[in-house]
Amino acid sequence: MMEKGEPQPRTPQGELAEEPLEGYDFDFCPPLDSKYECPICLMCLRDPYQTYCGHRFCKYCIFKWLREEKHRCPVDNVLLDEQNIYPDNFAKREILGLKLKCPNYSHGCRFIIELCNLESHLQSCFYALIPCPQCCPAVLPRKDLKDHIEQSCPRRYVQCDYCFQSIFLSSKQKHLLECPFVPTQCKYCDILLTREKLKKHIRTECQKAIVKCRFYEFGCKTEVRRSCIDEHEEQQSQQHLWLLCGAVKELYRLLYTIVPQGVSPLPSLGAPASAPPVLTHTDLQLDDQLTSLNLSDDSSLNALPSSDFTNDLPALKNAILQVRRLIQLHVKPINFNPESTQMMNITKIESDPTAMQSARFDSQQNAPPQEHESVLSSVQTKKLQSLQEKTAYQDERMTGQSQQLKETQAKLSSIEKKLDEYRIRTRQLESQVSEMEARSCNGNFYWVIKNYSRLRREAMSGDNTVLHSPGFYTSFHGYKLCVRLNLNGVDSAHGTHLSLFIHFMQGEFDSFLEWPFGGRITLTIMDQNEACELRQHITETLIAKPHLAAFQKPRAHRNHKGFGYMEFAPLSLIENSQYVKNDSLIIHAQVVAQ
Repeated sequence: MMEKGEPQPRTPQGELAEEPLEGYDFDFCPPLDSKYECPICLMCLRDPYQTYCGHRFCKYCIFKWLREEKHRCPVDNVLLDEQNIYPDNFAKREILGLKLKCPNYSHGCRFIIELCNLESHLQSCFYALIPCPQCCPAVLPRKDLKDHIEQSCPRRYVQCDYCFQSIFLSSKQKHLLECPFVPTQCKYCDILLTREKLKKHIRTECQKAIVKCRFYEFGCKTEVRRSCIDEHEEQQSQQHLWLLCGAVKELYRLLYTIVPQGVSPLPSLGAPASAPPVLTHTDLQLDDQLTSLNLSDDSSLNALPSSDFTNDLPALKNAILQVRRLIQLHVKPINFNPESTQMMNITKIESDPTAMQSARFDSQQNAPPQEHESVLSSVQTKKLQSLQEKTAYQDERMTGQSQQLKETQAKLSSIEKKLDEYRIRTRQLESQVSEMEARSCNGNFYWVIKNYSRLRREAMSGDNTVLHSPGFYTSFHGYKLCVRLNLNGVDSAHGTHLSLFIHFMQGEFDSFLEWPFGGRITLTIMDQNEACELRQHITETLIAKPHLAAFQKPRAHRNHKGFGYMEFAPLSLIENSQYVKNDSLIIHAQVVAQ
């Protein structure tokens, strides 16, 4: 197993390899002594093994040599096997204490570190080359990675300004071409609407959109603006009625083939109820007129006298009603599509008041009871359709309002997310400001303890017996320390004295500082008397003792061992004088390193 602190081999990007191989290939400072070189790989010994003849080799190198070559020492050719080599832990400790330049020295890192700390340094080295975690081709120093991910990575996540969806920057243009919330200009009236609403606008609302005539399926191929469609239908009403006549004639022809045998497809409009259903002279005459029309020839339509058309119009309307009743009575198995354009246009003419009145009269005089029920069912069906249309309209409005609510919720979510990001950024900035203040104090640190009375009560009750100050530095690149205060004392001073200690903390530059710490530390409780000449600060000075654990290099966030005074000041003196003012106590720490 690998000893704690021993660095593992690196890949070219500064990452750890799967298993150790040959020796350490680093730039040692000062240069590597030859006694630490492996005679096989000519690099610094990694996990050194010593032979009984006194030579040192890397573990990997010597075992590979013995397994692939003759069992002889590579240096003096003495007979040798795996039973005659042993781990050299003494040399291993010496090697792990050697200092070397950071492997990223050529990229700008200027740290000189011990070999045993190499692994931990590489995990945080600002100049180590790291591949972009967003899977883009970039490989860049760790210090530039955050800015790359947030600002320049082509695969970074960005938020759509319209639907607030997180997308890759590289696919943003494609997304904008499909996003349903992008404002899009109507090509007819130039109004700006979201892409989702624009389709409905063009389909049902835009007055400048080009639409087909409602008699398009009957043969009118005119396409005009929606605002002109009513004018077109008014001007071309005669032509539209003749086209509709052609549709009725076609229905009339089809009835001969689908009604039951022995039943006339078009009963007489004026025959009594008991008379057999035969074609009257009027019906035959109307059929002859329809047959004589060439509906595909526009000249035939224009040449027809308008008086003839006007005289036959009531009969035509009654014929339409008779056709629909026959369909309901005799052709129930046939599945007519109620949504087809022809049937809807027939329904439109059927809704004419004159035709409906004629249909009611004819139904009362001539139709059997089954036809009365059919007509009543038709009226109920129309009412149901009207209710369905109103319901569909309300559903559409609710859908639009629901979509607006979703957009508002998405915007609110985006704002809350940005607010959280700003809060995190604010905390980071506050931490950076505090760190800069701690570095700039140059060993002169003032700690203002507010709410002294409450903290003193908590210490007496045992809820909060110890306080630690924020960290501070002896210089910008110096040692990091903090002050520890026990407001109710510790051990023999419990309840009588205030206890004050100093603790060393892990700092950014511990790797190249001299350890253990050597220097002088002065701790002071400030007298806040307004008269300067009457102030009597409580001051104690201590000299660092290198053999104590409190002054060694911290192995945790804060050294567990501190150094100071259990009986620094009597509590009665602190509370009955000017040391506590405005419920605040001020402690001054001055640290001077050698």
